[in-house]
Amino acid sequence: MNSAEAARRFLAQLRLQEQAFDGTAVIDEALVRRGAEWYLRQAMTPDEFNNDNFHTLADEWISNGVDTVDNFWDTHFAPVMQQIEGAANTLFAGLGLEENRPIIGHMATGNLNAVTMPVPGDPGSYLVVMEDEVISFAAFTCTVIAGTVPHGPAEQDKITLTLGASKVEERIAANSKLVDRFTELVLRYAVIGNLRGVQLPTLSPGRLRLSEMLITAVDHFVVGHEYAHVLMGHLDDADVRKGLPPIPDVESVVYSWMQEADADLLGASLAMVAVKQHDYATGLAGICIFFGMLDVMERAVSLLQTGAEDSRQLGTHPPASIRKQFLYEGLPRLTGGDPRVAEQLKTALEVADSFAEIIDLLWDRIKPIVVGLHAQGVSAAHKWRTIPKKVEPERDGSVSLRG
Repeated sequence: MNSAEAARRFLAQLRLQEQAFDGTAVIDEALVRRGAEWYLRQAMTPDEFNNDNFHTLADEWISNGVDTVDNFWDTHFAPVMQQIEGAANTLFAGLGLEENRPIIGHMATGNLNAVTMPVPGDPGSYLVVMEDEVISFAAFTCTVIAGTVPHGPAEQDKITLTLGASKVEERIAANSKLVDRFTELVLRYAVIGNLRGVQLPTLSPGRLRLSEMLITAVDHFVVGHEYAHVLMGHLDDADVRKGLPPIPDVESVVYSWMQEADADLLGASLAMVAVKQHDYATGLAGICIFFGMLDVMERAVSLLQTGAEDSRQLGTHPPASIRKQFLYEGLPRLTGGDPRVAEQLKTALEVADSFAEIIDLLWDRIKPIVVGLHAQGVSAAHKWRTIPKKVEPERDGSVSLRG
C-alpha cells in the first residue's frame, strides 16, 4: 500500500469515528449536486443557467464520474494542485514534490482551517483534512462579494470596479438582497452547520467573471499554504497533539505562528505564480476575502457561544486579522528589489483592502442579528470546535489567551 492509499484508508476510518463520536452522518448527495450545479453555472450565461435543460446537464455531469463527494473534491483540487506544483517547480528547481505531495481530504472538522494529521503506520505520510463545506462557503462568499462591488459601465463580460467604502455602502443600501444573502450564508453555516438551501444572487456576466477569479484565487491560496508547509520543512519539527479534530484520540500537527505566517507568504507567492492570467490585485483580493470569511465565522460562532465576538476562535491558527498583518509585512520580500513589482503590489494591496472593507461592512449589518439570536438562546452548531481567542505571542514565544 502506497502513502496515498494509506492516507485515504485513514481518512475513511476517521469519518466512521467522527460519525460515531458526533452522532452525525456525512450527506454526500447534496454536496455532489451543489458542486455539479456550481461548476456548470460558471460556464453558462444567466439565460443558459435558467434554461429547463440545466438540471438534465447536471445529471449527465454527475453520471460521467463525479458521483461521490470524494470524486467531487478530487475533480476540484486536482488541477489546483497541479498548478501549485508547477509554480513550486518554477520558484524552486528539483523539489521532488511527487514523493512529498500532501494528500487532501475532507470531513466535518469543525475548523475552517485545514488540519494536518500523521498517517498511522506510514512514517512521513500526512493527511491534510479540510472542513467539508469550507470550499463551498468560500465560493458562495466570493459570489456575494462580487455582487456587492460597485462598478462603472459594463462592456460585454467585463466591468470596471469602483472601489471605496462610500460606494460600497451606497450599493448595499440600494440592494438589501445582498445583505440578506450574506446573512443567510453566515447564519446557516454558524447555526445549522451546513449550507444546504442557501440562495445566491444572480450575477451579470461581468460580476460572474469576477467571482470566478476570486474563487480561483482562494482555492490556490488554500492549497498553496499547505504545500508551503511541506516545502519549508515545517512537518519535520512541528508539534503533534491529540484532540484537535472532532475525534479526541487522533493526533494533529500544530504549527507555530511564525510557521503559519511563513506558509501564508509562500502560499500567496505560489498562488499568484500558479494563476498567471490573474494580476496581483485579484490574487491578494481573494486571499483577503478568505481571511475575511474566517474572521466573520469566528466572530459569529464566538458570539453565539459566549455573547462576545472576540472570546473564542476556530482552531489553533493565528486569528485571521493577525495572519493578514503578517502577510502584508512580508509581501515586500516578494518584490526582489524590483520597483515595478513593488508598485504593482502596492496597488494590489489597495484593491485587496477595499474587498476586505466590503466584508467588514456586511458583518456590521448582520452582527446585531447574531447578537439577537444569542439573546434568544440560539447557539452555534455543535460541529464548531473553538478554543480561547489567541492574542499576540509573548516575547518568549508562548501565546497568551483570552476567555
